[in-house]
Amino acid sequence: MTTKGLQKRTERYKELQANLPSTYRHRLHMHEYMLVLKPHEELRNHIRQVKDAFAEKYDAPMARFLEPHITLVRFLCWDMVEAKIVQRLQHIAISTAAFSIELKDFGSFPSHTIYPGCKQSGYRKPCERIEEYTGFNESRSYP
Repeated sequence: MTTKGLQKRTERYKELQANLPSTYRHRLHMHEYMLVLKPHEELRNHIRQVKDAFAEKYDAPMARFLEPHITLVRFLCWDMVEAKIVQRLQHIAISTAAFSIELKDFGSFPSHTIYPGCKQSGYRKPCERIEEYTGFNESRSYP
């Protein structure tokens, strides 16, 4: 997560908290959610090999710890509506046709992360539907 993204989330959380009646503030909690795709086994193994080589070459052991994944969406939501969100995500998943994601080039969060970029593909529409439903679209620019 970028510093700018963290600031936006923090500001949004404070704004939402400020608009709550004080009697509810202590009972409501907001959490950040991420919906991720797990690459198929062959690709996952290849990514692990690249990460291991990077960790070894650049003395960066933390590169080994995070499982390979592709983040589709990230949003904030009150914990009291989690069950409803899960139900809606299941509906979106069932009604979404299979799609492919093509990896292209690399991007980074300079202080801590290098990641493969994704060419624009069929995954954009389900992401937009999820962000529309959750109401936490952060003007994300899709690759």
